[in-house]
Amino acid sequence: MFIVAGMLMAVLTMFYMEGFVLFIFPMYHLAVRQNTAPEGITKWDWLSLVPSFLFVPYTDTVFFTIFLCIQIAVITVWSIISVRRYNRRLAELYDTSSDASSDDISQVLIFMIITIVVFLIWLLLPDGATSVLPVQIVFAVFLSILQFMVGYHTYYMKDTSSIAAELAEIAEETIEAEPSASGERVEDDALIRKVLADELYLDPTASLVSIAEKLGTNRTYLSNSIHACRGQNFSEFINMLRVNYFMDLVRKDPGVNVKEAAIRSGYSNLQSFYRNFSDIMKMTPKVWISKQL
Repeated sequence: MFIVAGMLMAVLTMFYMEGFVLFIFPMYHLAVRQNTAPEGITKWDWLSLVPSFLFVPYTDTVFFTIFLCIQIAVITVWSIISVRRYNRRLAELYDTSSDASSDDISQVLIFMIITIVVFLIWLLLPDGATSVLPVQIVFAVFLSILQFMVGYHTYYMKDTSSIAAELAEIAEETIEAEPSASGERVEDDALIRKVLADELYLDPTASLVSIAEKLGTNRTYLSNSIHACRGQNFSEFINMLRVNYFMDLVRKDPGVNVKEAAIRSGYSNLQSFYRNFSDIMKMTPKVWISKQL
């Protein structure tokens, strides 16, 4: 759908540049909604396109500019909040190096920011330049390419809407769950010790659900146990263990290859390893290793 929309808009820009821009940010809204909402895009989400259709006849008025600015501000702020909320919930279910990484969804925000920059450049150009047809076509085509990239990126993205549904379910279960009694704290500690003893965090595909199944418990109880015992969410807990395991490998064998050690520590994505190590240790792996020599 998004790819077809991008191609259609690429054609429309050649004939109606100003009217076209009204539909760019509603399409961003739909792309974010598709990948962060538990139910995906609903029929009500399509209503976000209605105001754009209503304002198309007023492209030469001040109302058009005012509406466009309000539209950009509202959808951008909403999208940033939605993606950040999704990322926080994602950390409760998956580690950030898994296939469910939020990096793909964040790319939509990057495309959105680039689009805003293009609009600012357009507004800063003198009136004489913006009225030249070749300039209009260049900007129109560039915006269409961005829209097409959003569609292409969204189409090949993982089925994050199903993940979003699972995240919402876990959040609801966590809210409804009663706090653990003091007598259950021992069982909580036993679960955490089991994760450490069996080195379940070294599985690159580890998730809250998969580890809970191996421990013979449910995902909500395991999540609450990690919060109670470590004060961390699932992602923070798993990545802390992996980074510690990596550092132990280096201490035992200072000449070990960094990539090999990262893989043995449970990271299938080297970029995620560097990011997580730097966040936890406040320095890069290279700097930390140099201090050990």
